[in-house]
Amino acid sequence: MRLEYQILAAILLDFIVGDPPCLPHPVKLIGRLASFLETPLRKIFPNPRAAGAMLYKAKTFA
Repeated sequence: MRLEYQILAAILLDFIVGDPPCLPHPVKLIGRLASFLETPLRKIFPNPRAAGAMLYKAKTFA
């Protein structure tokens, strides 16, 4: 199947089905994880850059 048709099928399927209302969006979950981990990591790593790097790694590999 050509890429154009795959994209069109994905858009149509998204309009028809959409996101299920009972499940939270993945981006929202990632944001909650970041908010949850930010304070403890800033206490462990006083350098804000190091805390940010650890937060990035935690979100990327979680």
